[in-house]
Amino acid sequence: MTVGRIPSIEGGIQPTIVDAKGDIIAATAADTVARLAVGANGTVLTADSAEASGLKWAAVAGGTTVKIQSDSANTQVTSSSSTYVDTGLEVTITPTAATSKVLILAALPVGHNTDTDVGIQLLRGATVLKSARYAGGGTCTVTLAYVFLDSPNTTSATTYKFQIKRWAGGGSAYYAPGGSSEEYGEVVAIEIGA
Repeated sequence: MTVGRIPSIEGGIQPTIVDAKGDIIAATAADTVARLAVGANGTVLTADSAEASGLKWAAVAGGTTVKIQSDSANTQVTSSSSTYVDTGLEVTITPTAATSKVLILAALPVGHNTDTDVGIQLLRGATVLKSARYAGGGTCTVTLAYVFLDSPNTTSATTYKFQIKRWAGGGSAYYAPGGSSEEYGEVVAIEIGA
């Protein structure tokens, strides 16, 4: 027997049936085998009854996660006016296809004093995507969950960021009120293939 080769066995599959890394042996009929050549990078093996082997290599179907980017920020930002200010929490993602969607998930530590309501908004570049208002009594610190599904329709680098403002009341609104390691805001951008 030769080292490194599968010995020929009467009635067995001959090692010469495959000739490249990644080749697969597949049945084309009862007691009949054939070589299925390796697919292109990024393709997946898919069942297809129209093919001789019942298998083919195909592009990944839509609805799959393509890319993930994340960021965090815990520098305290104060807003004492009704004008939005940047929190420093932002993430940039470059979609691989214009048809992809981008799911934004975030946790934002915010606070306020003297019965002040906090305004929060999410932007894609300079475009406001979603605004929300957090109202609480007295002085309060909370971590808010934020979810948004966007269709940016681009393959260019796209930045998503959060801003806050004093929505109502006479006090101040805060992002990362204590500015401590326990008050990190987190944002994740997930590209989902169409």
